[in-house]
Amino acid sequence: MTIKPTPLVLQYAPWSVSKADTLRNCPRKFRYQYIDKVNVKEMGLRAPNAGDALVGKAVHKLLEYALLLNRPATGFTDTVLGEYKLNDEEIARFRALVPSADSLVAKLKVLWEKWGVQSPKIEQKIAVDINGKAVDFFDNSRAFFRGVLDLSVRIRDKNHLVVFDHKTGKDRGVGYYESQFDGYRWLVKGLYPELEGVQVAVNFLQTNRIEFAAFKYLHDAGELSDRVVAFLNKATAKAGDIDATRTGPLCMWCDYYSICPAHATDGTHGQENKHDTDGEDTNP
Repeated sequence: MTIKPTPLVLQYAPWSVSKADTLRNCPRKFRYQYIDKVNVKEMGLRAPNAGDALVGKAVHKLLEYALLLNRPATGFTDTVLGEYKLNDEEIARFRALVPSADSLVAKLKVLWEKWGVQSPKIEQKIAVDINGKAVDFFDNSRAFFRGVLDLSVRIRDKNHLVVFDHKTGKDRGVGYYESQFDGYRWLVKGLYPELEGVQVAVNFLQTNRIEFAAFKYLHDAGELSDRVVAFLNKATAKAGDIDATRTGPLCMWCDYYSICPAHATDGTHGQENKHDTDGEDTNP
């Protein structure tokens, strides 16, 4: 590692791409989530557009069942709906993505046969220390960077890995996620030191397509760590006051919206969004 983490990066480790993005986008949300550890469920907090995240989580769970048990996604629709308390509009959006999930599972089955895949890894949690060595995912005292891989597979007779990431939101193309991919590459190299190369692909559910990023050889783990640390240093460089609030379009997806002082005059500040037994939003 030739690029050193800044004192701020060291102070708030362990990191993930989403954690760094949170600090870059809004320091106050970072404080609520990672320093104060405000319990969203206990306080009944819910973002105005929380349905987007809930639908995304439900689709991820649907794919998890289908890929783990090697069966069509359609067969697990009712099981997933029983686990997630979605309202009618969210259920409709979830069901609209089920055909894409089915299509994805079928496409992956073809790839498995072509590549000789035996045991795909699903929802794999990986963490590395500051030197890029694999450590326990939940060991905050040692972990420096971590992430969860939606799906990964080994190519038969090769030290190559393919990582798949499921996206239920807007199809932005794989180039948009390059920093996330660098993180994946560093993590898998730490877990599998013998790994020679990795390719990352994104499953865009809304447009029902898989897009592959370029294959990358992983000869130099130091280069991978430098790229990740450079991203973290840059993402956190302008954090400034940890209590600063940066409003913007992402506010509508923030679970802390109702307790944020920036929204104190919009009529919903301080009101806790909760679910009743039917999954409808209520404001007591």
